[in-house]
Amino acid sequence: MQRIPKFASVNDGLDFLKKTLTRMGASEVALVRNPSYIYSPIEVYPLAPKVTAPLPRLAGIVKDMDGTTTTTEPLCLHSLEWMVRQITGRKTPDVWPGLDHARDYPHIIGNSTTKHVEYLLLAYADAFDPSACLEAYLRAAAWTLSQGRDAGRRREVLANISALGLEGILSDAEFRALAGLAGSGDAAAGRSDLPAGRPDSPAGLPDAPASLPDAAAGANASERPPYDPAAVDAFAGRAAPALLPGFRVQTLTDRVRAAVDIYYMRYHVILGDIADGRGAQRAAEVLGSAGGRLIEPMPGVGPFLAAVKGWLGEDLGLFAEEMCAHVRARNPAVGEDVLRGAPERLAALGRYLSRHPIPVAVVTSSISYEAEIVLGEVFSILRRQIEGWPISRGKKDALLPRFASPHALYDAMITASDSSEIRLKPHRDLYSIALHTMGLTHDDLPYVAGFEDSESGVTAIRAAGVGLSVAVPFADTAGHDLSAAACILPGQIPEALVVRNCFLDEKVMDESDALIRQARRQAKASGMKRSDIAKAVAKVRGRRE
Repeated sequence: MQRIPKFASVNDGLDFLKKTLTRMGASEVALVRNPSYIYSPIEVYPLAPKVTAPLPRLAGIVKDMDGTTTTTEPLCLHSLEWMVRQITGRKTPDVWPGLDHARDYPHIIGNSTTKHVEYLLLAYADAFDPSACLEAYLRAAAWTLSQGRDAGRRREVLANISALGLEGILSDAEFRALAGLAGSGDAAAGRSDLPAGRPDSPAGLPDAPASLPDAAAGANASERPPYDPAAVDAFAGRAAPALLPGFRVQTLTDRVRAAVDIYYMRYHVILGDIADGRGAQRAAEVLGSAGGRLIEPMPGVGPFLAAVKGWLGEDLGLFAEEMCAHVRARNPAVGEDVLRGAPERLAALGRYLSRHPIPVAVVTSSISYEAEIVLGEVFSILRRQIEGWPISRGKKDALLPRFASPHALYDAMITASDSSEIRLKPHRDLYSIALHTMGLTHDDLPYVAGFEDSESGVTAIRAAGVGLSVAVPFADTAGHDLSAAACILPGQIPEALVVRNCFLDEKVMDESDALIRQARRQAKASGMKRSDIAKAVAKVRGRRE
């Protein structure tokens, strides 16, 4: 094992780093900027060499959620724009048209929420209005404490109230009643899972946050106290002038604290409505037209997951027409000569994957509460889609329980709750956790495929040691610098299957099919019964029947 010095001079440290990179075969590094409140402004990550040649095997697949597995980015972007409107007071399009697609989007997709908010605060610093921000923050705090379904978010709001110089509201009877805090006098419906203010403390500081439950506690609407938006608005308007002199938002770090809580209020309000079956109304509001969905699977995701898990078999070829249509629409550079023969190639790929299923992990910078709602909705839609797939009734019945929930399908489901806000993409941590959870070793890393739609995501994958970092951009990430990816697929997941053969060497599949055909011929020639032939073929496949 290489001896690593614990401390070194700058020159010795740089020399050691260069030698380490050489031994790793790394010719590139990623310089990842930390949030403003971290001492070191950057982290340096060696990047795994890009893998561009077809692979003899796939040891695992890691996939992003937003923009790669699901279509939730519009909801995130809407919530970020709403947050900017709240902290600037520019609440209508006639005052401010909204986020700039070309200028802003490359900086607010794919990173952590903190980094997204930090960028927007710097980009729109001239318009920041402390008074408007304070009123919005009081509304966000009251809503999160009384209606929020994620305990981690409520703990953060309690901590931020004090950090922002607003701890006095925690001993204010009116705010405590509006926020559903226990011990708020006549607010008998107050949340028992939130701490009462300490009467012996002039600041009314809360009890230890350890008294809060795990994430998603109180998810039942019946368990949450009544919420009166008009009363909260009135309180915020009355209280803000008196609280403004002590409102600590002079530094970027403190502005980020406030803005993040405001963002999450909007995002979680809409997620809660989706979870409660009111997604259609919210979709019309956010998307500007009826009939759309805020959350649905990205094209090809369902057949892709069923195929790589080994459940679809040669029926994967039945999806060739719709997948080719998507590739034509998204990537005109793919010629018809490439798409010709897609049904046969996909059928062969499906047969190979049924013999060599691949573990799959989903990796997201969203917290667990958000991922559960988003993926729960995605899998609900996938189950409905399966009913319309061009496969037998028996295969549909076999697939439906496997798509019962994301936990039933994924071998690992890694969220921001498994790490820390300061260690999210483009940091490698989430993907490293996923790879470890799936039981993959260093020797497996050259045979892992990682799918991402953003600049930060493709960087995080390679920083975790996966050289086959695949960019699958969509409209909102079209402006991202995806040069860190080993390949860019405008045709997204369908292109990975139809054109790239899931990055597997076709010779491997041909050899595998040839061995099975040979085993079948030999079994028939020896006069075996049909049941024994099936067992012989299964033995070649490495499976028991």
